[in-house]
Amino acid sequence: MVELGKVLNQRYKIVKYIGSGGTATVYLGKDLILDRPVAIKMLRYDFLHDEKSLKRFQHEAQAISLLAHPNIVSLYDVDEDAQNQYLVMEYVEGTDLKKYIQQYKPLTVTEAIQIMLQIIEAVSQAHAQNIIHRDLKTQNILIRRDKIIKITDFGIATGFSEISMTQTNTLIGSIHYLSPEQTRGQRATKQSDIYALGIILYELIMGEVPFKGDTAVSIAMKHFQSPMPSVVASAKQTVPQSLENVILRATAKNPKNRYDSCQEMLQDLKTCLRLERQNEPKYVEPDTNVKPVSPNFKTPVFTREPATSVNHTKETLNKPKPKSNKWKWPMVVFGTLFTLLFTLLVIHQIIGENASILIPDVSGKTQLEATKALNDIGLIVETIQQEENQAVSSGQVIKTVPQAQANVKKNSKVILVVSSGYSGEIMENYKGKDYTSAYKELINKGYIVERKSASSATVPNGHVISQSVQAGQKVIPKDTIVTLTVSTGPITLKDYTKQNYESIKTELEGLGFKVSQKVEENVNVEPGYIISQSIPANTQVDPTTTTEISFVVSSGLHMPDFSEWNRQAVETQLRKLGLRATFRTAYSETVPINTVIEQSVKANEIVTSTTPITITISLGKQETSTTNTTTTTTTTTTIPNNRR
Repeated sequence: MVELGKVLNQRYKIVKYIGSGGTATVYLGKDLILDRPVAIKMLRYDFLHDEKSLKRFQHEAQAISLLAHPNIVSLYDVDEDAQNQYLVMEYVEGTDLKKYIQQYKPLTVTEAIQIMLQIIEAVSQAHAQNIIHRDLKTQNILIRRDKIIKITDFGIATGFSEISMTQTNTLIGSIHYLSPEQTRGQRATKQSDIYALGIILYELIMGEVPFKGDTAVSIAMKHFQSPMPSVVASAKQTVPQSLENVILRATAKNPKNRYDSCQEMLQDLKTCLRLERQNEPKYVEPDTNVKPVSPNFKTPVFTREPATSVNHTKETLNKPKPKSNKWKWPMVVFGTLFTLLFTLLVIHQIIGENASILIPDVSGKTQLEATKALNDIGLIVETIQQEENQAVSSGQVIKTVPQAQANVKKNSKVILVVSSGYSGEIMENYKGKDYTSAYKELINKGYIVERKSASSATVPNGHVISQSVQAGQKVIPKDTIVTLTVSTGPITLKDYTKQNYESIKTELEGLGFKVSQKVEENVNVEPGYIISQSIPANTQVDPTTTTEISFVVSSGLHMPDFSEWNRQAVETQLRKLGLRATFRTAYSETVPINTVIEQSVKANEIVTSTTPITITISLGKQETSTTNTTTTTTTTTTIPNNRR
């Protein structure tokens, strides 16, 4: 162990011990220059002078340095001193995927796929650089709190075939993910990584690895002899056949039958939840005529002690010759054969009664097909249970109890769980629920979810106001679009006075309000603009509960007809209306003195307080001796305080 607080290369401070692996120890460190947390991976002291471990450690550094991907742990620095060889890497705040699965299993199909897509993307990037991980497993995959995946330990298992699987616990831990060819000591390829990806996908869905055993040898035997258990039949949730097919193809026994590349697997996984693929036929690996040869394990060899041939010879020579008897040998042969036959019959009876039978995977078969298959191998179908299932067609087997791949005695009773089809499920009430929670729940059930936004004074921001499919209605999720109307919180009304009514009407109706208007003459507000509003400014309102917002809208003012009015009456009326006017005088042969001759704004035209108005007043008839002159005077009226 390195002393906590020690500073490496005057830059990296050892803060905390994190854990140890097969050849390395990992510490939480701090980069004193960039002031950031880092992970410091040190080669253990007992491996500092081991050439293979040093090469493996250096290989990992070289591999990571070639990779730049958001789902691969970044390498910041590589260094050594007299006592240490270490890598400085990105510190991932979270946990490894193995612990995450154990804590949250079973993961939903959607979450499992989202995690797996990130893992495949990262491995695909490595393969593009001709780097094979060789030891992919959930312990070597980190998951941050925001569900971002980071793969680590690239190249750490380079020399796997050189080490016996029974030597270290670290390699025994890896055997659960190793391909059949790796367990036989063959060189790992890109298809070996793809096999491990298939095992990881199985573990994400089922919460455990597919093959278990007490020893590495027993697990390895299952990798190249036992069929992959069915997730469709065994999972606690509905898993489409298309998703299981991704696992089956990735974990094909023969590398040639696996995906050609990570990109091919990635595209297959991305499309496996499409409706047209969910009930596709189960993937069956083509017959490759590969015999299940025992793997190249290092097992002890037992030999007999040398025989003392000289003494044996002497003893033989000194024995007297037996007397000839022509009936002796036929009787001996007959007796031996009879005894052997009797023994075999007894053994067969004992074994037959206690033989262990592996329950086959009959999921997807019809009830009759499954019953015949089980009866043919000595099992009894006791009960047929009907169960609704969205992914399995009516009349087809969902699973068996006990489940497929279980070992049972001959004549054991098996229950068939058969799909009765799917009539839908009852829509739940999501009103008032947090949108994110409601969205995840609906997506996991197979619904298509759309979102609309609306304000609400009673429903908190981000919570569901209403749903397009009413609670209690029976629907089929995969065929149903659910629109959730989500609250943006209450709306605070603004002061809309002296703003264009049509613009405000469009804005408020877009928010869900009902809007109306009442028209009034007003000299101070432009025609079509708002004089007042029924709900005061700064009031919080909800479109779903507010009946209506009403506005008083100005029509302007209709200009009076001042014909035959005298000047005093005109001035009084202008003051009353809040209008301003310029008065001019002129002689007239027809209009009496002090009476309006004409007005610049015609009667009934729209005016406001700023409209220029000129009124011409008569001076009466012009006397002959008087020079023809015109006098102009101006009268300015002001708006009284009690007028809007």
